[in-house]
Amino acid sequence: MKKNKNAKKIWKIIGLLLVFIGLVSFLTLWYQVNRYEEVEIEKTNEALGIKEINVPVQIPDVIDVEGEEPLPILQVAIFGLDNRANETPRSDAILVAQFDQAADDVKIISLMRDMDVRIDGHGTDKLNHAYAYGGPQLAIKTINQNFGTAIKNYVAVDFKEMANAVDAIGGVTVNITSEEKTEINKNTNNKIGQLLNEGDVLLNGEQAVTYARIRSIDSDFKRTERQRNLMESLLTSIKGADKLEFVQYWMKIAPNVELSMSKEELLDYGMAYVTGNYGFSEKRIPEDGHWSSGRKENGAWIMKVDESYVRDSIKHFFGPAKKPGLLGPQDMR
Repeated sequence: MKKNKNAKKIWKIIGLLLVFIGLVSFLTLWYQVNRYEEVEIEKTNEALGIKEINVPVQIPDVIDVEGEEPLPILQVAIFGLDNRANETPRSDAILVAQFDQAADDVKIISLMRDMDVRIDGHGTDKLNHAYAYGGPQLAIKTINQNFGTAIKNYVAVDFKEMANAVDAIGGVTVNITSEEKTEINKNTNNKIGQLLNEGDVLLNGEQAVTYARIRSIDSDFKRTERQRNLMESLLTSIKGADKLEFVQYWMKIAPNVELSMSKEELLDYGMAYVTGNYGFSEKRIPEDGHWSSGRKENGAWIMKVDESYVRDSIKHFFGPAKKPGLLGPQDMR
């Protein structure tokens, strides 16, 4: 009997310890999430130049066979900022990411910054000037109005801060060429060590940012491809994290970025991604053969594009997708 009593006491102690550990984990998670503050922008369709017809939807009335309704499709603008002394920042890199839980799919488009577009209140100008004219609010509105997207949220990161964000998660693995290796070594601090190999290489923050900005060895088109590669590597690096690990990753990155999503949205979409099995696809706009060179009155070089073609291309790329196991109404017979 005495042994049974002792055993019960031990199990009670173990149970209390587990409850205590769970409580500490929950409180830690709650504290870390509530340290994050969203940046508020006006999110009405009118303020962001969104037409209802462009709001992305899953297959109509999609039903998850397992009984869980998927999160709404999310489109986010990602701005890489070039903050130079005494200058208003311009968006040196512009990407649009779409997260579709129903289709297990993440898609990323890079928008060439020199495209000549309509900017509300400023006539036509280069796409990257919209951020300088009116910050993320006007930049998002410009993308939506010109390209038929339905973006309501954004992430902005200064390239200098991007290095800190990459370091915070232990670096990223990127496949680099011999020429890219040479360029990275030439433009980074020698104290951090030189890259010795090409192929799949773990880059620290400074090396990753240098990689994303390379264009002297080829072109601005390849530069945007590197930016998409870096984004894919960042997303891959946090795959498989549990809820607490995800929040810990985010809280390391958060001081280095600006973001307009609410805490609830961040947790919902973040956890759906790290615990899911998502495909990844990417695209550049404009595509080869669908733009021409031009000059503004002040002599600035611009890319002229067919707005209608670009809209259709983006709509097709971001278009509805269905994964096996999800049924639309046409299947429910």
